[in-house]
Amino acid sequence: SYVGEPGRYGSYLTFDASTAVLTRISGRDDRRVSLQGGWTLPYTSPAGDVYTLTASLRGDLYSINGQDPNRPNTVNPSDPSFSGWKARIFPQLTGEWRYPFARHHETWDEVLQPVVGFAVGTGGMNSKKIPNEDSLDIEFDETNLFSASRVPGWDVLDTGQRVNYGLEWSAFTHTGGFIDLFVGQTFQHGQASAFTGGSGMNKNLTDIVGKVEVSPNQYLDLLWRWRIDPLSGRFDRNEATVTAGPRLLNASLTYAYLRGGVTGEEFNNREELAGTIRSQITDYWAVLASGRRDLSKGNWLSYGGGIVYSDECFDFAATAERSNFKDNENKPGTSFLIRFGFKYLGAFGAQL
Repeated sequence: SYVGEPGRYGSYLTFDASTAVLTRISGRDDRRVSLQGGWTLPYTSPAGDVYTLTASLRGDLYSINGQDPNRPNTVNPSDPSFSGWKARIFPQLTGEWRYPFARHHETWDEVLQPVVGFAVGTGGMNSKKIPNEDSLDIEFDETNLFSASRVPGWDVLDTGQRVNYGLEWSAFTHTGGFIDLFVGQTFQHGQASAFTGGSGMNKNLTDIVGKVEVSPNQYLDLLWRWRIDPLSGRFDRNEATVTAGPRLLNASLTYAYLRGGVTGEEFNNREELAGTIRSQITDYWAVLASGRRDLSKGNWLSYGGGIVYSDECFDFAATAERSNFKDNENKPGTSFLIRFGFKYLGAFGAQL
């Protein structure tokens, strides 16, 4: 990834390159090279509203062996009918406008900020001849509502045209506490059919996403995030997290309800509880333990712990986890992970 220096009017260039090679002992193989260039122009008007305009062009080239276009999500199809090369070019224009209104009070300040964005791109770019390996875990929420791509990875393109809109209100006390509320939605055309029913993006009018975060001080943080079907008023996703404690000993507990299909077509309704306990025993060393429990079935999905070292330039982590997840490619087991990281160079590790 490359970001250029600001030029005329503050505009700057970006460039991203990615490649992946995936070979299976039994099943489809694919190799991919992706290049994307962009130009971004930020602007703040004399009235105080903020504009951002971005134009990008992306190209992907795939070499594929053993894909079944009739069953594109099948990793090891019995009758694969496509092997060969596949290429695509995707131009996109995105823009965003936000206008923060601030008001000062004696002991606190508040900001009300409407946000509107748009994305325009060609449609019909997600061919079933291209395997989806790294864009499976789609999570539509307030963090990616205004992103140029709401889809992780490179295999699935977020195509078509859409308008995003939202409203955020924040309040900050002079002692460091804050409250943040956000609600937003997207009206889209040309790509709803590319998403599954549980994604919240399979209709022209997407699910309503939002959050409420309250932090009265540095030792307590409360977060509620949701996704609501606008037609039925039903919660498709409901998450509440409590984080409390000083660095010496702190804990985080999350309750999550996910309606069937939200994290994949193969999942039914899910109700889970996940927690982490962490202790920063010195300036550089910390220990932690975590676990995730299925409340519907009453069993542990995973649990484990580890040690972490982190200083100004280097970090190290050694963790062990017992996982009870089971699907077509994964079986229950215990894994050990060792990771070394250089904060300005990258990281590497090994999993056993």
